[in-house]
Amino acid sequence: MAKKEEDVSQEEFEDITTEEIEGLEFTESEMEEFAEEMVEADLEDVEAELMEGAGMEDMATPEAVGKSIIRRILALIKKIVKKMLSNPVLKRKLKIACKKGPDYVCKLICPVLCKAFPIFVRPICLRLCPIICKRMFQWICKQAGA
Repeated sequence: MAKKEEDVSQEEFEDITTEEIEGLEFTESEMEEFAEEMVEADLEDVEAELMEGAGMEDMATPEAVGKSIIRRILALIKKIVKKMLSNPVLKRKLKIACKKGPDYVCKLICPVLCKAFPIFVRPICLRLCPIICKRMFQWICKQAGA
């Protein structure tokens, strides 16, 4: 008897493979589009902060840079989840990971996410990704239907 797609609670978790990671990589045009979206969002933030009386030096603080990186990670995680859900094998893996817990979801998403960043930013991504994935766990699982 074939297993139902929804019955993933007893299945073993499988790490994401190199081929699957490569299948989820963003194309150059997708990254350019993403960069444009982020620039527009950053410009809106700068305009809002200038209207509130903040100077340009206030926007170059480590906190502002950190917020910018976190905002980019959040946006990329959402895009990665959407790409995973369009692939039946990865959708199943994501559902299984959701049943197993946030650490397993992070094991699927973080390798893909950090590969999207330049090499010099990857250590920061590797540090932040598990924290952000755990915070987004409920949203990710809701999207996966788990």
